[in-house]
Amino acid sequence: LFLLLMNASYLMQAVVEEKENRTMEVLVTSVSSRQLITGKVLGIVAVGLTQLVSWVLFGLITVVIARSAGVEWFQDLSLDWQLILTAFALGLPAYLFTAAIMTAIGAITTSSQESQATGSIFFILHVVPLYLAGLLISSPNAVLPTVFSFLPFTALLTIILRNIFASVPLWQVAVSFALQILYAIAALWLAGRAFRMGMLRYGQRLDWRALVKARSS
Repeated sequence: LFLLLMNASYLMQAVVEEKENRTMEVLVTSVSSRQLITGKVLGIVAVGLTQLVSWVLFGLITVVIARSAGVEWFQDLSLDWQLILTAFALGLPAYLFTAAIMTAIGAITTSSQESQATGSIFFILHVVPLYLAGLLISSPNAVLPTVFSFLPFTALLTIILRNIFASVPLWQVAVSFALQILYAIAALWLAGRAFRMGMLRYGQRLDWRALVKARSS
């Protein structure tokens, strides 16, 4: 989750800077806006996965060294592979979704300060499950945690926390995974549209409502 939010924030800032210095107008002369946005999002996801793999390898090497040195705490470590696979399956589309949303924010705002203020709202939404930790511990399969397992911003952390204290039904994990993929596709489409309209309104803030109304019209 930390990598997701950190790298998505970098992507948002990069889009804002390219919009301010008119770099994106040069880039779209060679590729379409959809190709450019998709490439940016996939690129930042690849960077995040590379960082994650590096951290995992460092952790494994640390465990091996500690076991070889006879450190007692490391002798009986075990991994919950089902939880790890669930987190990875939900984390990848959630990563795509968040990166695309941050790209859209960068495209519709006019300055770095404005993008940070708007982006902070979405960051808060990702950590809402932490504020419900008491409910997730006492009643992990209650209605509210179940609903949060299907929402775009809260699904990843909610299901992981629920899995720690209870067994989340497989059908809920499958539905959440399918929804995360749909959310990611919709966010990529929205980011591409915001990118195109943002170039047409240089120096002007593009409102979310205007973005949706332009589509309906």
